[in-house]
Amino acid sequence: MPRQFLRNFRVEPENTVIVDKLSDINERYDKLKVKSNEHTQRIMGLLALHDKYRVSVETLVVWIDDTQHRINELSKEPIAESADGVTEQMDQLRVSRDMMRDSF
Repeated sequence: MPRQFLRNFRVEPENTVIVDKLSDINERYDKLKVKSNEHTQRIMGLLALHDKYRVSVETLVVWIDDTQHRINELSKEPIAESADGVTEQMDQLRVSRDMMRDSF
């Protein structure tokens, strides 16, 4: 009898333990995948906002450079001697001021 028992005896792991562990691994993987997708979507949204911000900044830098150049050119001009010349210079300054005000 002992020989017969030894021949037929096999050590098999409990299926429920393996199934439980695999189930736990699958659940954790699914949660990780969901979190990864959420982070990817958030990063994509932030990337779109960053691109919009970058374009705005580049546009603003060009506008600031142009405005600075215009102000420098106006400041280099000597004050006109005639009243009409002074009025024209004042009008140019008002136009520049209005352009700056309207830009924001």
